[in-house]
Amino acid sequence: MPSKPINRLPSADWRTDNLHDLWSNTEKGEFIKAEGSLHTFFQYCCLLKRVREKFENDDATIKFDSNCFFLRGGYFAFSYLNKTSSMALQGTIFGGMNHGRHPAYELPRYVAELQNKAIAKGKQVVNVLMIDEVKSGSGMGRIMKIIKDAMNKQLQNNTIFCDVNIAFYAIRPEDQNKMSEHLVNTVKKWEGTHKTLSGCLNINVTHFIGPLLGYDNDLLCGIRKTSKRGDEKEAYELVKLSDGIVTMECDSTGYPIIQAAIGQNCLVEFLSCCADEWTQKQPRALLKNLAQNINAHGCDTCRKLYKEAQGLS
Repeated sequence: MPSKPINRLPSADWRTDNLHDLWSNTEKGEFIKAEGSLHTFFQYCCLLKRVREKFENDDATIKFDSNCFFLRGGYFAFSYLNKTSSMALQGTIFGGMNHGRHPAYELPRYVAELQNKAIAKGKQVVNVLMIDEVKSGSGMGRIMKIIKDAMNKQLQNNTIFCDVNIAFYAIRPEDQNKMSEHLVNTVKKWEGTHKTLSGCLNINVTHFIGPLLGYDNDLLCGIRKTSKRGDEKEAYELVKLSDGIVTMECDSTGYPIIQAAIGQNCLVEFLSCCADEWTQKQPRALLKNLAQNINAHGCDTCRKLYKEAQGLS
């Protein structure tokens, strides 16, 4: 039988299948244990916190008209921002850029809709936030090319003339402390102003770096891509694990600072809840236990990362 629906905000304009409904109806699998580094998870939390702070600052000054994410790389950021920031109810989720044909159709339609809405309101510019993980930069380059090509074709069917400003948050894994040559060249090619037939495309890229726990990891991401690049439609299979024990150890002392039996909760949502609570200052039970265990059995790095995640450093 499918699991009971989970409670969550109606949070996004889904340009791909409605993952919330699919997730609610996905049967749970069982796992015995999941073990990991507390230091790495704290670094992940700090990454999320930096993205949130940047978003809040930008949104306060820029006033984004829309916020855009791509499966699977940007989903972790959407999930976190949707619960912890003012972004709630404003996200748009697209399938991945590197497979399926829908992105080439949906993305131009999405940009045209934003331009039309802006013009109807007497505006001449649209401000869009896009968040995705990057490695080589090929996905980011394809996104920008699709948008630019679409803006150059707009006048064939419409009289749209409206600038598009894109703030692109490029998040790359911690093992890529130095950008690849291809990524550097992609950023150089696209950052700045590009004139098109329907307005200027202005692109500003902000770089983030940190551990992406769900990157190429179906169990931690909760989403498995099942379609291939040449398939007409993108397809996803959801991965939902419960009834196991999650352990996070201090990298120095080896002590299990966090050890929790998650019961009927699922692994992905438990980790999401931890990231949410550990980057907030509310004294919730999980956070109190974490602080006590770090003081008793953790190391200086644990304490430093804990304070950074909490915004106390």
